[in-house]
Amino acid sequence: MLQKYLPVFIVFLFGILGCASTETIESTKVAPTEIYQSYIIQGTKNSTNVTATFRVGGPTGSTVDLDAPSKIAHNGKEMEESKPGFMKGTDYHNSESQFVANHKFSYTDSSGKLWENEINLEALEITAKDLNISRATGSAIIFSRPIGKDENVEISLVSEKTPPASSNSNANNKTPEKVYSTRLQVSFDDTQMTAKIEPFSLKNFVDGKANISVTVRKNKTAQQAAKGGSLDFIYESQKVAVNVGN
Repeated sequence: MLQKYLPVFIVFLFGILGCASTETIESTKVAPTEIYQSYIIQGTKNSTNVTATFRVGGPTGSTVDLDAPSKIAHNGKEMEESKPGFMKGTDYHNSESQFVANHKFSYTDSSGKLWENEINLEALEITAKDLNISRATGSAIIFSRPIGKDENVEISLVSEKTPPASSNSNANNKTPEKVYSTRLQVSFDDTQMTAKIEPFSLKNFVDGKANISVTVRKNKTAQQAAKGGSLDFIYESQKVAVNVGN
């Protein structure tokens, strides 16, 4: 199975690498007006991981190694540098063993000028437990809070069953292939707290126990940046056990 998809994976991997440079240049060799700021926050109920990357000229330029007086602080704490490595340039990290909703980045450029950017995102969980999901009616999911207008959500359903080895038997007898994982299509009510699963997105999903989770994402353009920048906040909920049937 792995060998079958390996060529596709290699093409995909090099496609990604071709989009963003992994080279690094010292901040003292770059004009402050050419620095692009990128901030990524990944959160769960029990963790928060933060990455800051600086690039020359835009989102795909060479990464920048911040030398004094340049520095980056996250929520008042200076971030730790991660040196270039295999298929990566220089970036900066911070992590917490809990979820942190509010994030402020304070970047000092090589001229000593301070640039500040902020983003916040509330945790989002699926409130009900041990749900029964019907392929015929779709069922509903209730969230712990309303979905914001500036947020995007993705709801994933993954069966606990192990998919069978690939074969051509289904193609020969024209039996629809069973689905073991999918991104659900939903419609929200007026409160933006309840999502109705569209039955067509459950078509051919295998019966039995599965797990459902929601990922919410918020993206903002940097408020203070010489060459532009972005802040990307992603929160992944806990998995909730469900039973899928007719």
